[in-house]
Amino acid sequence: MFLRHDKTPAGLVDSWYCTGSFPSGHAIKTFFFLFFLIQYSVFSLPIFFAIVLPLLFFRVLVGFHYPIDILGGAIIGFLIWLPSHFIVFSSNINQYLDIIFKTVFFIK
Repeated sequence: MFLRHDKTPAGLVDSWYCTGSFPSGHAIKTFFFLFFLIQYSVFSLPIFFAIVLPLLFFRVLVGFHYPIDILGGAIIGFLIWLPSHFIVFSSNINQYLDIIFKTVFFIK
């Protein structure tokens, strides 16, 4: 899509591709969450990969991103995760966070 400026739909998509697509914000969030999953094992990694890899591949396939955009997003996602994984809460705060998480996501 970036190479064919006249073929993009008018509106938000057109404005995105006039300014470029590096890095992929979707990839940043995906890789940040991947490292979070590796650290805490709160979700199945195979299911995560089964959902995310086709979506990232699709974004490159349809022309929303170049592969370097995805790679840049992966690096930035890792760099954002790196300092945040050192944050450790006390057990009291973790109990409250657990209650809030289970309430928000309807987990018994």
